[in-house]
Amino acid sequence: MNIKKKITLSMVALAFFACNPNDDPQEPIITPEQSEIAGLYVLCEGSWHGNNSSLAYFEYETGNFVNNYFELKNPAMSGLGDTGNDLKIYGSKMYAVMNTSNLVEIMDAQTAQHIATVEVPNCRSIAFDGGFAYVSSFAGAVYGNTKQKGYVAKIDTVNYQTVKTVEVDYQPEELAVVGGKLYVANSGGYNGPDYSNTVSVINLIGLPDFNVIKTITLPNINITKIRADKNGMLWAMANGNYDDLLPSLTVINSQNDQIVTTLDMNISNFDICGDSLYFYGSVFNMTTYEYEVSYGIVDINSQQQIASKIITDGTEAQIVAPYGIIVNPRNGDTFISDALDYSAQGKIYCFDKSGVKKWERTTGISPAHFAFLEKKIIINN
Repeated sequence: MNIKKKITLSMVALAFFACNPNDDPQEPIITPEQSEIAGLYVLCEGSWHGNNSSLAYFEYETGNFVNNYFELKNPAMSGLGDTGNDLKIYGSKMYAVMNTSNLVEIMDAQTAQHIATVEVPNCRSIAFDGGFAYVSSFAGAVYGNTKQKGYVAKIDTVNYQTVKTVEVDYQPEELAVVGGKLYVANSGGYNGPDYSNTVSVINLIGLPDFNVIKTITLPNINITKIRADKNGMLWAMANGNYDDLLPSLTVINSQNDQIVTTLDMNISNFDICGDSLYFYGSVFNMTTYEYEVSYGIVDINSQQQIASKIITDGTEAQIVAPYGIIVNPRNGDTFISDALDYSAQGKIYCFDKSGVKKWERTTGISPAHFAFLEKKIIINN
């Protein structure tokens, strides 16, 4: 949930989906594809305090795109919850971080059926390592507690119990695991314009484990995203102050936790796939009072921007408010979501590796987070 922008789903019968497999009959049918990936889940944040987060699912084998998927699979439950903030698959389970509901919803990854919930106050993002889930938490009230430092919860993925917590800086956001260490992006989002500029480093191996062993100070403020590439480099995104201090992307070497370089760029979100970092920017210009939207690709090896486009067929003109991005590692397809006005239904676009649109679909409110479902491998003894 972007806290700068965003201050009873009806049950749909299974028969409806059988005769309208794409849940959008006015649009052409999506062509089925053969893929090692079974499907793509899309977590739609919903409206803050609207209790209307939702899950959509795209199935590669049939081309079906189904909205309200959680309700379909869990008809006895009242819904997914309030303000979905992250979505990840680990092993056989899928985890949805529900910020305003103060919980992590745990589902079967193959069926999206409810398994359990874990309470984490003002939870934000999730990462995994060694049979544990790590969830960042603002710790205090859902909004406005500027004096409360955040923490990371360590959760056993077998019994769903929180086994330990460790305090970090103010309002921690995304997490990344590299080389036995957990890196935490601290935003200080409730303290603007005095945002945080740190990344906390937590040890996951050795004794005593799960302690902050280092704090890395970045050259920019309001750190919200941090992700690792295949070379062991971490890419930390800073939003700046939404005024005269613009966004940037800082590269950190996980071997020594030293800053390698910082790229000043219009960036709001990104995904790393292979040798490339795909990004979009949607940054508010205080002079024009409009959002400046851009797209591009960074080469992770040279750590330089190599392209100013992801979309090549002009479809970017249709996207009002890009809000999520993920790249299929198998075929290079890029998925970009559009939140439109953050209150009505959003959109998801699929582009092939050359940047040409393959299809688009209507989603729930503010589609933002994605998780690819790998095909289940059955071994016959």
